Amino acid sequence: MPKAKKKPSRVDEWHLHEAMDRTAVLQHMVESYLAEHESVEGVPEAAAKIRRAADLIAEAYQIIGGVRYAVAEHSAASSKARSGRKPKARRKAK
Repeated sequence: MPKAKKKPSRVDEWHLHEAMDRTAVLQHMVESYLAEHESVEGVPEAAAKIRRAADLIAEAYQIIGGVRYAVAEHSAASSKARSGRKPKARRKAK
């Protein structure tokens, strides 16, 4: 079966917000359902790797948040620059 062509990606602030949300959910799941599970706590080597995974997910969240902030700042600056145009002259009422 032929592969469908992917559309060009335009990552915007909303996409990054979604990525942050999903990263936070995943981190919570790893911590709550794995790291704190009593059977995993009984296997120190596995518990350490799971905690490390949660830490890496938290770091990814921070990185995505930094990019989202930069995109938002750029977007705000672009909007401000576009709105800096002189308004059209209004007609005087008769």
